Amino acid sequence: MDREKIILVRKKMLDGQLEKLHDRMTGRDNSFYPFITNRTGEISEHKLDAFLNELVGELMKNSERNSFYLNYTDASYKKLCKCFLYCAVQGIAEYNEEFAYPERTASLFSDITRLAGHKNNTFFKSEKMLFEYEFEASMYDDGTFFSEYHEGGFFCCCDALYNILTGVNIARVMPNELYSEMLKKHLDKKAGEQGYNSAEEYDNAYHDDLPEENDSWNEYLESLDEDERAEVEEQNSEYVEMTDEIEGKHRKGIADFKENYLKTVVSPRKFAKNYLMFRKLFFALPEYKRRYVFDDAVLMVDTFLYEHGLSPMTNDGTYAEFDDHTERLYTMMKHKRSE
Repeated sequence: MDREKIILVRKKMLDGQLEKLHDRMTGRDNSFYPFITNRTGEISEHKLDAFLNELVGELMKNSERNSFYLNYTDASYKKLCKCFLYCAVQGIAEYNEEFAYPERTASLFSDITRLAGHKNNTFFKSEKMLFEYEFEASMYDDGTFFSEYHEGGFFCCCDALYNILTGVNIARVMPNELYSEMLKKHLDKKAGEQGYNSAEEYDNAYHDDLPEENDSWNEYLESLDEDERAEVEEQNSEYVEMTDEIEGKHRKGIADFKENYLKTVVSPRKFAKNYLMFRKLFFALPEYKRRYVFDDAVLMVDTFLYEHGLSPMTNDGTYAEFDDHTERLYTMMKHKRSE
Protein backbone atom coordinates (compact mmCIF):
# COMPACT_ATOMS: atom_id res chain seq x y z
CA MET A 1 0.00 0.00 0.00
CA ASP A 2 1.47 3.38 -1.00
CA ARG A 3 1.85 6.31 1.36
CA GLU A 4 -1.25 8.18 0.16
CA LYS A 5 -3.50 5.17 0.66
CA ILE A 6 -2.07 4.54 4.12
CA ILE A 7 -2.78 8.15 5.11
CA LEU A 8 -6.34 8.03 3.78
CA VAL A 9 -7.14 4.68 5.40
CA ARG A 10 -5.72 5.66 8.77
CA LYS A 11 -7.37 9.07 8.68
CA LYS A 12 -10.71 7.38 8.03
CA MET A 13 -10.09 5.01 10.94
CA LEU A 14 -9.10 7.95 13.18
CA ASP A 15 -12.21 9.92 12.21
CA GLY A 16 -14.33 6.85 12.94
CA GLN A 17 -12.81 6.36 16.39
CA LEU A 18 -13.20 10.04 17.27
CA GLU A 19 -16.81 9.98 16.06
CA LYS A 20 -17.56 6.93 18.23
CA LEU A 21 -15.94 8.62 21.22
CA HIS A 22 -17.90 11.81 20.62
CA ASP A 23 -21.18 9.89 20.30
CA ARG A 24 -20.47 8.05 23.56
CA MET A 25 -19.64 11.18 25.53
CA THR A 26 -22.69 13.07 24.26
CA GLY A 27 -24.94 10.02 24.56
CA ARG A 28 -25.82 10.12 20.87
CA ASP A 29 -25.11 6.38 20.56
CA ASN A 30 -28.32 5.72 22.54
CA SER A 31 -31.48 4.66 20.73
CA PHE A 32 -34.46 7.01 20.76
CA TYR A 33 -36.86 4.09 20.28
CA PRO A 34 -37.64 3.74 24.03
CA PHE A 35 -39.11 7.24 23.85
CA ILE A 36 -41.41 6.60 20.88
CA THR A 37 -42.50 2.94 21.21
CA ASN A 38 -45.17 1.27 23.31
CA ARG A 39 -44.84 -1.88 25.39
CA THR A 40 -45.09 -4.12 22.33
CA GLY A 41 -42.22 -2.30 20.62
CA GLU A 42 -44.41 -0.55 18.05
CA ILE A 43 -44.02 3.17 17.38
CA SER A 44 -46.79 5.11 19.11
CA GLU A 45 -48.01 8.20 17.31
CA HIS A 46 -48.82 9.83 20.67
CA LYS A 47 -45.35 9.09 22.13
CA LEU A 48 -43.64 10.22 18.93
CA ASP A 49 -45.44 13.56 19.10
CA ALA A 50 -44.56 14.00 22.79
CA PHE A 51 -40.91 13.16 22.04
CA LEU A 52 -40.72 15.77 19.27
CA ASN A 53 -42.43 18.40 21.43
CA GLU A 54 -39.91 17.83 24.20
CA LEU A 55 -36.97 18.07 21.79
CA VAL A 56 -38.24 21.35 20.37
CA GLY A 57 -39.50 22.69 23.69
CA GLU A 58 -36.13 22.90 25.41
CA LEU A 59 -34.82 25.25 22.75
CA MET A 60 -37.98 27.32 22.38
CA LYS A 61 -38.59 28.04 26.05
CA ASN A 62 -35.21 29.72 26.47
CA SER A 63 -36.03 33.17 25.12
CA GLU A 64 -32.53 34.37 26.01
CA ARG A 65 -31.25 32.47 22.96
CA ASN A 66 -33.12 34.83 20.63
CA SER A 67 -30.57 36.44 18.38
CA PHE A 68 -30.17 38.76 15.45
CA TYR A 69 -30.61 35.76 13.16
CA LEU A 70 -33.59 33.84 14.54
CA ASN A 71 -36.54 34.30 16.87
CA TYR A 72 -36.82 31.10 18.87
CA THR A 73 -40.26 31.97 20.20
CA ASP A 74 -41.70 32.30 16.69
CA ALA A 75 -44.35 29.65 16.00
CA SER A 76 -43.27 29.10 12.39
CA TYR A 77 -39.68 28.40 13.46
CA LYS A 78 -40.91 25.89 16.02
CA LYS A 79 -42.99 24.25 13.26
CA LEU A 80 -39.95 24.18 10.96
CA CYS A 81 -37.80 22.44 13.59
CA LYS A 82 -40.52 19.94 14.44
CA CYS A 83 -41.01 19.07 10.77
CA PHE A 84 -37.28 18.41 10.42
CA LEU A 85 -37.19 16.21 13.53
CA TYR A 86 -40.26 14.25 12.44
CA CYS A 87 -38.66 13.44 9.09
CA ALA A 88 -35.30 12.66 10.70
CA VAL A 89 -36.75 10.33 13.36
CA GLN A 90 -38.93 8.56 10.78
CA GLY A 91 -36.18 8.79 8.17
CA ILE A 92 -33.05 7.23 6.74
CA ALA A 93 -29.88 6.60 8.72
CA GLU A 94 -27.73 5.22 5.92
CA TYR A 95 -27.94 5.91 2.19
CA ASN A 96 -26.08 3.89 -0.45
CA GLU A 97 -24.54 6.59 -2.64
CA GLU A 98 -23.08 4.12 -5.15
CA PHE A 99 -26.41 2.54 -6.09
CA ALA A 100 -28.74 5.33 -4.88
CA TYR A 101 -31.00 3.62 -2.37
CA PRO A 102 -31.66 3.87 1.38
CA GLU A 103 -30.17 1.11 3.54
CA ARG A 104 -31.20 1.63 7.18
CA THR A 105 -33.90 3.54 9.03
CA ALA A 106 -33.01 5.95 11.83
CA SER A 107 -32.93 4.55 15.36
CA LEU A 108 -30.08 6.33 17.19
CA PHE A 109 -29.78 9.95 18.28
CA SER A 110 -26.59 10.08 16.22
CA ASP A 111 -28.68 9.30 13.12
CA ILE A 112 -30.54 12.58 13.70
CA THR A 113 -27.40 14.64 14.32
CA ARG A 114 -25.51 13.19 11.33
CA LEU A 115 -28.42 13.92 9.04
CA ALA A 116 -28.59 17.46 10.42
CA GLY A 117 -24.85 17.93 9.90
CA HIS A 118 -24.66 16.69 6.30
CA LYS A 119 -22.85 19.07 3.95
CA ASN A 120 -25.59 18.82 1.30
CA ASN A 121 -28.26 20.37 3.54
CA THR A 122 -27.18 23.90 2.63
CA PHE A 123 -25.97 23.08 -0.90
CA PHE A 124 -29.32 23.95 -2.48
CA LYS A 125 -29.59 27.75 -2.53
CA SER A 126 -33.28 27.84 -3.49
CA GLU A 127 -36.21 25.49 -3.89
CA LYS A 128 -35.95 25.93 -7.65
CA MET A 129 -32.35 24.71 -7.55
CA LEU A 130 -33.48 21.68 -5.56
CA PHE A 131 -36.29 21.09 -8.07
CA GLU A 132 -33.75 21.12 -10.91
CA TYR A 133 -31.67 18.39 -9.28
CA GLU A 134 -34.77 16.37 -8.38
CA PHE A 135 -36.09 16.65 -11.91
CA GLU A 136 -32.80 15.52 -13.43
CA ALA A 137 -32.68 12.56 -11.03
CA SER A 138 -36.26 11.63 -11.94
CA MET A 139 -35.27 11.32 -15.59
CA TYR A 140 -32.79 8.60 -14.60
CA ASP A 141 -34.61 6.69 -11.86
CA ASP A 142 -32.68 3.47 -12.50
CA GLY A 143 -29.71 4.47 -10.33
CA THR A 144 -27.34 5.07 -13.27
CA PHE A 145 -27.34 8.88 -12.94
CA PHE A 146 -25.19 10.57 -10.31
CA SER A 147 -24.84 14.19 -9.20
CA GLU A 148 -24.14 16.16 -6.02
CA TYR A 149 -27.77 15.49 -5.12
CA HIS A 150 -27.05 11.76 -4.70
CA GLU A 151 -24.33 12.32 -2.09
CA GLY A 152 -27.02 12.12 0.60
CA GLY A 153 -28.26 14.67 3.08
CA PHE A 154 -31.71 15.57 4.34
CA PHE A 155 -33.36 16.37 1.01
CA CYS A 156 -32.00 13.36 -0.88
CA CYS A 157 -33.05 10.97 1.91
CA CYS A 158 -36.50 12.49 2.36
CA ASP A 159 -37.08 12.53 -1.41
CA ALA A 160 -36.36 8.79 -1.52
CA LEU A 161 -38.88 8.18 1.26
CA TYR A 162 -41.48 10.46 -0.33
CA ASN A 163 -41.20 8.48 -3.57
CA ILE A 164 -41.53 5.17 -1.71
CA LEU A 165 -44.44 6.21 0.53
CA THR A 166 -46.56 8.10 -2.00
CA GLY A 167 -45.68 6.30 -5.22
CA VAL A 168 -45.22 9.75 -6.79
CA ASN A 169 -41.82 11.15 -7.71
CA ILE A 170 -40.96 14.23 -5.66
CA ALA A 171 -40.24 16.16 -8.86
CA ARG A 172 -43.99 16.28 -9.54
CA VAL A 173 -44.65 18.53 -6.54
CA MET A 174 -43.18 21.49 -8.39
CA PRO A 175 -45.59 23.83 -10.22
CA ASN A 176 -46.78 22.36 -13.54
CA GLU A 177 -45.44 25.31 -15.51
CA LEU A 178 -41.96 24.85 -14.06
CA TYR A 179 -42.07 21.09 -14.65
CA SER A 180 -43.07 21.60 -18.30
CA GLU A 181 -40.25 24.12 -18.73
CA MET A 182 -37.66 21.70 -17.29
CA LEU A 183 -39.00 18.81 -19.35
CA LYS A 184 -38.71 20.82 -22.57
CA LYS A 185 -35.13 21.83 -21.73
CA HIS A 186 -34.24 18.21 -20.94
CA LEU A 187 -35.72 16.88 -24.18
CA ASP A 188 -34.13 19.66 -26.27
CA LYS A 189 -30.77 18.86 -24.67
CA LYS A 190 -31.15 15.17 -25.53
CA ALA A 191 -32.12 16.06 -29.09
CA GLY A 192 -29.10 18.36 -29.35
CA GLU A 193 -26.83 15.48 -28.37
CA GLN A 194 -28.18 13.63 -31.41
CA GLY A 195 -27.57 16.58 -33.72
CA TYR A 196 -31.09 18.05 -33.78
CA ASN A 197 -32.17 21.61 -33.00
CA SER A 198 -35.13 20.69 -30.82
CA ALA A 199 -37.07 17.80 -29.34
CA GLU A 200 -39.84 18.36 -31.91
CA GLU A 201 -37.36 18.07 -34.79
CA TYR A 202 -35.89 14.92 -33.24
CA ASP A 203 -39.35 13.33 -32.78
CA ASN A 204 -40.32 14.06 -36.38
CA ALA A 205 -37.09 12.60 -37.76
CA TYR A 206 -36.61 9.75 -35.29
CA HIS A 207 -38.32 6.90 -37.14
CA ASP A 208 -36.73 7.80 -40.48
CA ASP A 209 -33.26 8.33 -39.03
CA LEU A 210 -33.10 5.27 -36.78
CA PRO A 211 -32.30 2.72 -39.52
CA GLU A 212 -29.65 5.07 -40.91
CA GLU A 213 -28.09 5.40 -37.46
CA ASN A 214 -28.05 1.64 -37.10
CA ASP A 215 -26.57 1.29 -40.58
CA SER A 216 -23.89 3.84 -39.69
CA TRP A 217 -23.00 1.89 -36.57
CA ASN A 218 -22.77 -1.36 -38.54
CA GLU A 219 -20.68 0.35 -41.20
CA TYR A 220 -18.35 1.66 -38.49
CA LEU A 221 -17.90 -1.83 -37.07
CA GLU A 222 -17.24 -3.27 -40.54
CA SER A 223 -14.56 -0.62 -41.13
CA LEU A 224 -12.53 -1.97 -38.21
CA ASP A 225 -10.18 -4.89 -38.38
CA GLU A 226 -11.06 -8.04 -36.44
CA ASP A 227 -9.11 -7.14 -33.28
CA GLU A 228 -10.45 -3.57 -33.15
CA ARG A 229 -14.03 -4.75 -33.70
CA ALA A 230 -13.69 -7.32 -30.95
CA GLU A 231 -12.36 -4.63 -28.55
CA VAL A 232 -15.23 -2.20 -29.34
CA GLU A 233 -17.87 -4.91 -28.95
CA GLU A 234 -16.29 -6.03 -25.66
CA GLN A 235 -16.32 -2.47 -24.31
CA ASN A 236 -19.94 -2.03 -25.34
CA SER A 237 -20.86 -5.33 -23.71
CA GLU A 238 -19.05 -4.36 -20.49
CA TYR A 239 -20.92 -1.04 -20.39
CA VAL A 240 -24.28 -2.76 -20.81
CA GLU A 241 -23.42 -5.27 -18.07
CA MET A 242 -22.30 -2.45 -15.74
CA THR A 243 -25.48 -0.41 -16.20
CA ASP A 244 -27.63 -3.53 -15.81
CA GLU A 245 -25.83 -4.36 -12.56
CA ILE A 246 -26.29 -0.82 -11.21
CA GLU A 247 -29.97 -0.78 -12.13
CA GLY A 248 -30.50 -4.24 -10.62
CA LYS A 249 -28.85 -3.35 -7.31
CA HIS A 250 -30.69 -0.02 -7.20
CA ARG A 251 -34.11 -1.61 -7.69
CA LYS A 252 -33.42 -4.48 -5.28
CA GLY A 253 -32.12 -2.05 -2.65
CA ILE A 254 -35.27 0.07 -2.95
CA ALA A 255 -37.54 -2.99 -2.76
CA ASP A 256 -35.78 -4.48 0.29
CA PHE A 257 -35.77 -1.17 2.16
CA LYS A 258 -39.43 -0.45 1.33
CA GLU A 259 -40.55 -3.82 2.71
CA ASN A 260 -38.90 -3.13 6.08
CA TYR A 261 -39.60 0.60 6.23
CA LEU A 262 -43.35 0.29 5.79
CA LYS A 263 -43.41 -1.75 9.02
CA THR A 264 -41.94 1.13 11.04
CA VAL A 265 -43.34 4.35 9.55
CA VAL A 266 -46.28 5.67 11.59
CA SER A 267 -48.11 7.51 8.81
CA PRO A 268 -46.95 7.87 5.19
CA ARG A 269 -49.37 10.79 4.81
CA LYS A 270 -47.93 12.63 7.83
CA PHE A 271 -44.37 12.06 6.67
CA ALA A 272 -45.16 13.55 3.26
CA LYS A 273 -47.04 16.47 4.86
CA ASN A 274 -44.20 17.27 7.29
CA TYR A 275 -41.55 17.06 4.59
CA LEU A 276 -43.38 19.38 2.20
CA MET A 277 -44.07 21.83 5.04
CA PHE A 278 -40.37 21.80 6.00
CA ARG A 279 -39.39 22.69 2.44
CA LYS A 280 -41.90 25.54 2.33
CA LEU A 281 -40.73 27.07 5.63
CA PHE A 282 -37.03 26.37 5.09
CA PHE A 283 -36.72 28.06 1.70
CA ALA A 284 -38.82 30.98 2.95
CA LEU A 285 -35.92 31.80 5.30
CA PRO A 286 -33.11 34.03 4.03
CA GLU A 287 -30.22 31.84 2.89
CA TYR A 288 -27.85 33.01 5.63
CA LYS A 289 -30.28 31.86 8.33
CA ARG A 290 -30.90 28.33 7.06
CA ARG A 291 -27.85 26.61 8.50
CA TYR A 292 -28.99 27.55 12.02
CA VAL A 293 -31.96 25.20 11.61
CA PHE A 294 -29.66 22.19 11.43
CA ASP A 295 -27.34 23.52 14.15
CA ASP A 296 -30.35 23.94 16.43
CA ALA A 297 -31.55 20.41 15.69
CA VAL A 298 -28.21 19.06 16.94
CA LEU A 299 -28.43 21.27 20.04
CA MET A 300 -31.97 20.01 20.75
CA VAL A 301 -30.75 16.41 20.68
CA ASP A 302 -27.74 17.08 22.91
CA THR A 303 -29.88 19.05 25.38
CA PHE A 304 -32.43 16.22 25.52
CA LEU A 305 -29.70 13.65 26.18
CA TYR A 306 -28.16 15.82 28.91
CA GLU A 307 -31.51 16.43 30.62
CA HIS A 308 -32.35 12.72 30.61
CA GLY A 309 -28.97 11.72 32.03
CA LEU A 310 -28.04 9.78 28.89
CA SER A 311 -24.88 11.77 28.32
CA PRO A 312 -21.78 11.00 30.44
CA MET A 313 -21.21 14.76 30.45
CA THR A 314 -24.10 14.99 32.93
CA ASN A 315 -21.85 13.54 35.64
CA ASP A 316 -19.03 15.84 36.77
CA GLY A 317 -16.84 12.95 37.92
CA THR A 318 -17.25 10.99 34.68
CA TYR A 319 -16.45 14.01 32.57
CA ALA A 320 -13.39 14.85 34.70
CA GLU A 321 -12.16 11.25 34.26
CA PHE A 322 -12.70 11.47 30.50
CA ASP A 323 -10.83 14.77 30.35
CA ASP A 324 -7.93 13.29 32.32
CA HIS A 325 -7.68 10.20 30.08
CA THR A 326 -7.74 12.21 26.85
CA GLU A 327 -5.12 14.61 28.18
CA ARG A 328 -2.86 11.67 29.07
CA LEU A 329 -3.37 10.14 25.63
CA TYR A 330 -2.50 13.45 24.00
CA THR A 331 0.65 13.77 26.11
CA MET A 332 1.68 10.19 25.32
CA MET A 333 1.22 10.72 21.54
CA LYS A 334 3.10 14.00 21.73
CA HIS A 335 6.09 12.21 23.28
CA LYS A 336 5.80 9.45 20.64
CA ARG A 337 6.15 12.08 17.92
CA SER A 338 9.36 13.43 19.42
CA GLU A 339 11.00 9.99 19.79
